[in-house]
Amino acid sequence: MAKKKPRGAQPLFHKTIPVLCAYIERVGAEELNFKRYMVKEYHGTYYAERAIIRIDKDGNITCNNKDYAPTKEEAEAIKAALVTEKFPHSILARNIDALRPLVTGASTLYEFHSRKESGIIMVQERRILQDGTKIYPPWTYWSDGAWRCMEPDGALPFWKPHPPARLKKPRIMIHEGAKAAEFITRNLQDAEWKHPWREELEKYEHWGMIGGAMAPHRTDYDELRREKPVEVIYVCDNDHPGKSVLQEVSRMYGGSLKGIMFDDKWPMSWDLADEMPKKLFNKVGTYKGPTLGDITQPATRATEKLPNPEGKGAPVTIIRRAFREEWFHCVTPEVFIHRDRPNRILSATEFNNLVSPYSDVDDTARLLKKDASMKSGILKYSPAEPAGIYGGKSGRYINTHVPSSVRPMKGDPAMFLEFMQQLVPIESDRHELMKWCATLIACPEVKMLYSVLLISETQGVGKGTLGEKILAPLVGEENVSVPNENEIVESAFNYWLAHKRMSVVHEIYAGNSFKAYNNLKSTITDRFITVSKKYQANYQVENWMHIFACSNSQRALKLSMEDRRWLVPKITEEKKPKVWWDAFFNWLDEEDGLAIICQWAKDFVKKHGAVSRSDSAPDTVLKDEIVRESYSPGMDLVARFLNRVEKEMQDPKWIEAHCKPEGANGEWKVEGVIVMDVQLVNLIHIVIYNNKPSDKLERPMTVRKVAKNQGWVVSEQRVHTEKWDTQGQRIRLICSTKELAETAFNELEKKIRPLDVIKLAQDWRL
Repeated sequence: MAKKKPRGAQPLFHKTIPVLCAYIERVGAEELNFKRYMVKEYHGTYYAERAIIRIDKDGNITCNNKDYAPTKEEAEAIKAALVTEKFPHSILARNIDALRPLVTGASTLYEFHSRKESGIIMVQERRILQDGTKIYPPWTYWSDGAWRCMEPDGALPFWKPHPPARLKKPRIMIHEGAKAAEFITRNLQDAEWKHPWREELEKYEHWGMIGGAMAPHRTDYDELRREKPVEVIYVCDNDHPGKSVLQEVSRMYGGSLKGIMFDDKWPMSWDLADEMPKKLFNKVGTYKGPTLGDITQPATRATEKLPNPEGKGAPVTIIRRAFREEWFHCVTPEVFIHRDRPNRILSATEFNNLVSPYSDVDDTARLLKKDASMKSGILKYSPAEPAGIYGGKSGRYINTHVPSSVRPMKGDPAMFLEFMQQLVPIESDRHELMKWCATLIACPEVKMLYSVLLISETQGVGKGTLGEKILAPLVGEENVSVPNENEIVESAFNYWLAHKRMSVVHEIYAGNSFKAYNNLKSTITDRFITVSKKYQANYQVENWMHIFACSNSQRALKLSMEDRRWLVPKITEEKKPKVWWDAFFNWLDEEDGLAIICQWAKDFVKKHGAVSRSDSAPDTVLKDEIVRESYSPGMDLVARFLNRVEKEMQDPKWIEAHCKPEGANGEWKVEGVIVMDVQLVNLIHIVIYNNKPSDKLERPMTVRKVAKNQGWVVSEQRVHTEKWDTQGQRIRLICSTKELAETAFNELEKKIRPLDVIKLAQDWRL
């Protein structure tokens, strides 16, 4: 592909010297300036550099590729022809007034200013030809007073903002070519310019690399080093050549560097001067794509080779200072973390693979582990403080929590409230679930001590939608895991709960087994958890996990009677029509529904309060049914007996008939009944076990738990009395009211007698 000569350009210098011209045309090189030529192999709009040819001040000609080097005879003839030549040298121009007549009015000119001295190093012309081809001829001012279509002597300069547009920043973002850098710089001066990344882009001064993907090694990196930036980011064009250049920029610059790489969400060859893809915005114009930080990756050169200190042998490879200042080696567990991405925890293998393009060795981790300055003792996960590196009583630690990218937005949450009303028909249950959700969303600093279990036999009512499509993005996808039941119940590894705030369990079913329930106890309530991951030593981390479990069976978990860890609201069995779901999902995704729910959560907590760290799970009717499902036959008998008592005691005459002590006067007025725990054990023994000995016979403690679960009150003190035929046993009283349970026993036995449990059970045929 031949380069097109720009209008107004002088004749090529080598054409005036026949022997030089013959050699240059033989190898197919292009003239860059008086003393520099390049052999290029074109691939579409990009080229591969095959050789650089240089002429020194004495006329000696050299080539860095022997396949294109001049013969001895050619070199000698060229040197002889150049003996009398006096080459102009490039100098700084004060302005470009004399250049403008040499270029077409349709061209765009980018001025490359020097910051070391005042003046213009070169100008790049951007011209679009009639066939749509874009050419970028360079123009330089020379010591003989002429502008020529040539590169300047020395390395290629960066395009840099220049006053009055220039706003010097401590951070520099480098773009491929001047176009994108100038575009961003110019638009940032416009207060009306809207861009989803504007807030991030404003932190940087924007530079353009003239060589871009084709000549990063020819760039003057000393310009960049003289600025001493605190951060440098190179923005790759969205194609393979544009991305592959990042390694070369890293090698040539040598300082701390990050790279931005766009993926398939953006068109091929896209850069920041192009319009953002429309698919990254929802229907109301809100950007829903990644942040610049999301697509930024570390790209600092990891190693360098130094001469062997012994003066002989192979060079010694060491870790570069800039690289070791970015990476932390955590001892417990042994992982590697970049200072700017603390939520990305890498094993040694993962770390080596990630930094391999920027390292001279396969095992970079081995070299980094020898550096003591960037070691951290422990990992921490705390939504209560920002991500980063901290010092504490136990030494330096890394907080790996990164919050959700969804920001609250005022709006009408009616569709969400309608969704919740449909999902949870019982108002009290719905309020408790909404309070849990609002706390999870709006109060990341709160670790609730109970989790949620949603059960419905009908699929598609919205259980998974609440967990996966609403709560997960609002908590932050990186803070959510999705384990299956086997990982919870059977696996020896529990890494799914480490460094997370929520786990969505789409289907849990433990039947009559307490295994899943017991395995999740510590996950829900313990302050610390021991993390177990394959091929990694166990370590402790603060526990911020909340379980959001779903099931299609009421036997999902075998809940204990005294459970305080699970909120189990009643879920609908009715499905909304498809048209409603389409509208709801459209509201979530295209009309800022998630951001509106985020604001709703803040407003809810402000109005109703949040779940506190000490709150236990509220009771619900469904939870009571689930607990009853796990009752043994004896426990079920006790529950049925107490339920029958509650029904009968609504009649004051029934209470008097069964509870009035002998000899009580006519003023007897006791509202309530009492039952002895040993009486209920005896009832089970007779009815269930036919008065035969059994090691499965429920103990008094068990029947007391059943009674409490049914809403009865158990006396604090034990009673030892012969009067009530307890056969010398120490008993506890199960009372229908708190007042009875708090009454002194000596006073109580004068006022009321316990129910005759066996006789009543026989009468009721229980």
